[in-house]
Amino acid sequence: MQRRRDKMNMRYFPAIVKRPSLRPIHGMFIIFLVLSALFVPLIPLADAQGALITVDPPSITGPLPGDQFGVDIYITEAVGVHAWEVELLFDKKVLHVTEFIEGDFLMGGGMTSFYPYIDNPTGYASCAATGDLDHFGVWGEGILATVIFEVMGGGNSLIDIYNSTLFDRDKNPLLHMAEDGYFAGMAPYAKFTYSPSPISDGYSPAANQTVTFDAGDSYDPDGTIANYHWDWGDGTTPEDTASTVIDHVFTQPNVAGYIVNLTVTDDDPMGYEGSYDSPVIVVIRDVAVTGLDVSPENLVRPDIMVEINVTVCNYGTFSEGYNVAAYYDDTLIDEVSEASLASGQNRNSTFDLDTTGFAGGTYIIKANVTSVFLGDSNLTNNEFTSPLTIIAELPPVASFTWSPLEPLVGEVVTFTSTSTDPDGTVVSWAWDFDGDDVIDATTEIAAYTYTTAGTYAVSLTVIDDDGLADTDTHSITIRKFSSSISITASPTTISIGESLVINGSITPARVGAEVTIWHRKIGELWSILATATTNETSQYSYIWTPSDTGTYEVNASWLGDENTLAAESSIVAIEVIPPRILAIKLTGEHDYLLRENVKIRLAAHVKDSATTEPISDADVTIQIFDADGVLWVSDIMVEKLVSTGIYEWESEETIKRLRLEKGVYLVHVTVSSEGSLTTSDILAFHIDPPGEDPMQLHWILLFILAAALATTVSVWYADHRRLTRKLPELQKRMYYPSNFPFF
Repeated sequence: MQRRRDKMNMRYFPAIVKRPSLRPIHGMFIIFLVLSALFVPLIPLADAQGALITVDPPSITGPLPGDQFGVDIYITEAVGVHAWEVELLFDKKVLHVTEFIEGDFLMGGGMTSFYPYIDNPTGYASCAATGDLDHFGVWGEGILATVIFEVMGGGNSLIDIYNSTLFDRDKNPLLHMAEDGYFAGMAPYAKFTYSPSPISDGYSPAANQTVTFDAGDSYDPDGTIANYHWDWGDGTTPEDTASTVIDHVFTQPNVAGYIVNLTVTDDDPMGYEGSYDSPVIVVIRDVAVTGLDVSPENLVRPDIMVEINVTVCNYGTFSEGYNVAAYYDDTLIDEVSEASLASGQNRNSTFDLDTTGFAGGTYIIKANVTSVFLGDSNLTNNEFTSPLTIIAELPPVASFTWSPLEPLVGEVVTFTSTSTDPDGTVVSWAWDFDGDDVIDATTEIAAYTYTTAGTYAVSLTVIDDDGLADTDTHSITIRKFSSSISITASPTTISIGESLVINGSITPARVGAEVTIWHRKIGELWSILATATTNETSQYSYIWTPSDTGTYEVNASWLGDENTLAAESSIVAIEVIPPRILAIKLTGEHDYLLRENVKIRLAAHVKDSATTEPISDADVTIQIFDADGVLWVSDIMVEKLVSTGIYEWESEETIKRLRLEKGVYLVHVTVSSEGSLTTSDILAFHIDPPGEDPMQLHWILLFILAAALATTVSVWYADHRRLTRKLPELQKRMYYPSNFPFF
């Protein structure tokens, strides 16, 4: 820890080694070692203060600026010094170090290395030396280094041993003290400050602003200063004064700075001088009012708010803070402060003036701006004025109503002015019904018809008998027409595979409107079935063939247009049922016994089994099989419809001609109808040739008929099953319930 003696100007440094003082011994290295071994133990211990480092001589007086002088860094009572370092501080305006020269003290112990360092701009210099590996340390006293100084200016300077260090061979620090030196110049010392300045005031002086210079920090070491000579660096005439304070005005800006020089002369008969230079930056400081807008400025009634807009521009070199104020007839309205406005930028400030209670007349609106810093370079542009005229007459108050309040497109709207004038009468009306700034009517009551729905701005401007005007504006909404859409379906009950017609109309009539037809099964979501377009009579139509049975709901909607609202129809229910099931019954002449010379005659009775209604649009086909399933007559189409639901067929040839042999035959009739399933029926008959005895033949026929009846039943049943197995597709498509009603 370093400490300083108060009276002796000394510093103390810690150490852990104490050895007696001894003058350097010169000679052969080996002899020195022997003598060291013999005498060192006998040398008495040094003072507890350790070694002393001083400036020799401790005080220098007399050199003038430009002269050089040298001082020694001297050590006494050194004990085994192997390395050292000394750091110096000095007044950079008075002294500069030009050179360090190593002294011979440390060289007495062997080879050394020397390290000088000079930094005059900061007033600092240092030097150090260390012995090499064979260096054995030095005892006693001697010169560590010689410092060469040059005098740079007048005044005094401390030669301050700012810090010093001593080490032994083991790199242990050695206890020691240090004493500073002092330079007392004969030349005076010059220095000045100025205001305003960035250091003292926070801002630079401006062109045409008075700057005060103070040389109070100047002095003469051995007397007094007799004269102060100022060179302003701006081309003006230098000035001499015996006073330390002087004012100067720079008329032009210089952001690089004017170099101001102060030369002081002392009272010595030799007239010694000292000099000091410093740059002084001079800026342009100019905030100006460039615009003043008063709205409104004329024909203002004395009960409205007047808006005052002030534009301020910074023409200065740097950002400026400013205050802007607004007045009417020198009465303050308000003041606004702005912290910073960049160079070359504009800013607007707004003030409101309530004219309530003002008498009629002309008022002067004034705006004024001042910089927060002193020294505005141009005071001619800091103020702006504008007149404000207030009249005594009161303007009219515009207002109006309309009917109906919510009109429809195409409906006549009546507008009625309800305007008043406090001090006279309203003499003119100007209506703008659609916000296009075009006058549509000029009467007190006016009518207007809107052809398109929407919201419109309606304005009424009235003028009274004093020529004063007022305007009232309202929004009016023109509504669209309501509309409706109808829907019907025919028929509403159909069989699967059949079609129905969906149609309807839009009211009011719309040609070419798109209609969306929706459908759903009960319990399901709605979906779009189709779209249709209205014809010239506003009708739409769509034919629909359902693909599945069930109960459906359908409705229709349209989106409206620019003048008509959208609409949705009611819901129509449609029932789609399964296909019709046909019923058939066959009858024939000579049902049980036919002879060879007759023709086969059959009648097919066809009806709807659900409604029992006869069916006249069926296709009837006949096939004839024998008992063994052999096809004798194939796919004969019956085209003769004798009455509703009755189809009759007669073979073109007799049985003999058909070459039907004796035996039992089955007639298979198939009936189908569009949209219905197919059904069939079977009729049995017997063919027998004629005998000679009619009576005998009669009994024979009765016997044969009885026998054939039993046989026919069993054969028919067997053949029926066999034929049924041969017609699986017919049976799959046929509904044939167990309780099928025959005629």
